Amino acid sequence: MSKLDSSNPNESFNNTVRSKAPKDKHYSESGSLAHRLSAAVHEELGLSPGIATTVTAAIRDKDVNRKRTVAKTKEFKLQRLKLKSQRSSETRSHEIREGDTYCKSDSEEPDLTVIPGPSEDNCEHIEKVVVFYDLETTGLSRQSSITQISAVCEEQEFNRYATPTQEISEDACRVTGLKFNTATNELLYNDEPVSHKHPQQVLLDFIQFLMSLCASDKHIVLAAHNNRRFDSIILFNQLKFYKLWNHFSRYIVGFCDTLPFFKMLYPEFENYKQEYIAQKLLNEAYSAHNALDDCRMLMSLVKKTEKIDVLLSDYFYSSHQVTFQGVQPNKESLEHLLRNKVLSRTIFKKLEDSTLTYNHLKISYHRDGFDGLFYLLMEKTGSGKARISNNRRVIQKIADFFF
Repeated sequence: MSKLDSSNPNESFNNTVRSKAPKDKHYSESGSLAHRLSAAVHEELGLSPGIATTVTAAIRDKDVNRKRTVAKTKEFKLQRLKLKSQRSSETRSHEIREGDTYCKSDSEEPDLTVIPGPSEDNCEHIEKVVVFYDLETTGLSRQSSITQISAVCEEQEFNRYATPTQEISEDACRVTGLKFNTATNELLYNDEPVSHKHPQQVLLDFIQFLMSLCASDKHIVLAAHNNRRFDSIILFNQLKFYKLWNHFSRYIVGFCDTLPFFKMLYPEFENYKQEYIAQKLLNEAYSAHNALDDCRMLMSLVKKTEKIDVLLSDYFYSSHQVTFQGVQPNKESLEHLLRNKVLSRTIFKKLEDSTLTYNHLKISYHRDGFDGLFYLLMEKTGSGKARISNNRRVIQKIADFFF
């Protein structure tokens, strides 16, 4: 190899080997390693490369020179800038749609709403799954604490008791049969102790139950009796208090109220308490004001009408309509933007055909103002076209509306 009395030849040989088999490439398990070392030895010994090596080297050198020449052209540089801009736009669009991925523990409720991407716009009709739910509370106030939450969806059932954070009123105690002994930390249902958890954990378990019912082609709608005036407001207030509303809203699209639904179907009824309707339609009596029994009965009653499509179309309200004060009129809709000439009919039709809603536009604006709307609406589809529009004047009108 080389004499050991001088390190210069050794260093020269090491450099040659390193050039043939660089350490940043994994050649140790490659069959070419032996050939690379042989090439380094031959080069150090001054042996001329063979014909095949010379031809291959000439071809590769020619290819490298061609690429260098192309890289210097104006067209190539413009294309490189265009691709860089596209990658940057795609990243910004994903960030706008994704929402918060990190926040401090003492900050406001994180924005976890994920806005659907363009790939979901061409999905088939998305089915709505009705989940019948009911709450028992410490009182009739909208600020009452939840003591029981139950839900039923076909054969799937959910039932949890929550530790009351407020004193259970006498009226609520008489109606629900629930009592709480603060001295022993026991929750009693009809004088029998039942297992109970912290309200936050109960709400998390409920969200987990809804997640188990979710699928890519299904949207969940929560239905309850007197939902609009009571249950959905209580649920909203409690979820907001524990900073879980945004997380919860990822899995439901809205609510249905069965009280006006039954009033429309059976105007001749004397009253519309659930136990009265059960007696009239099914000729059954049941344990009213136990949340789980209420859910089971409500599902049976709605199925009996065979008009669940009417319930979903005429007595549905979106989750973003629910507030601390109650359910607000649906002014926050794409139709509202069309009536106020914020959207042209063409843009309105594109938004209708996509999976984007009024709430998604509002969220994107709150996340990053005009840029949030711009990167959401101009995101490229599979065909390379803008999802809705890349016209800045069109997007500016929407941004001005939300300002």
